[in-house]
Amino acid sequence: MRASHCRLESISWASSLSAIEVLDVNTNQIARIEGLEHATKLKKLDLHNNRIERIEGLDRLERLEELDLSGNQISR
Repeated sequence: MRASHCRLESISWASSLSAIEVLDVNTNQIARIEGLEHATKLKKLDLHNNRIERIEGLDRLERLEELDLSGNQISR
């Protein structure tokens, strides 16, 4: 599913997408990685160019192979 450049502030709506394998929500205004606890089949997650500051909410994504968080404000 692709929803880039949509001015999204959240991905909590993705909690109902349990069968999704690819989620591309780059270039939005997303501040937190949340709502993906039921997306256990997710293989690719593209969150580049958002407003994410912390890496969290990925614990249950055991099939995740590709993650793009570039262009965010993640602190070390």
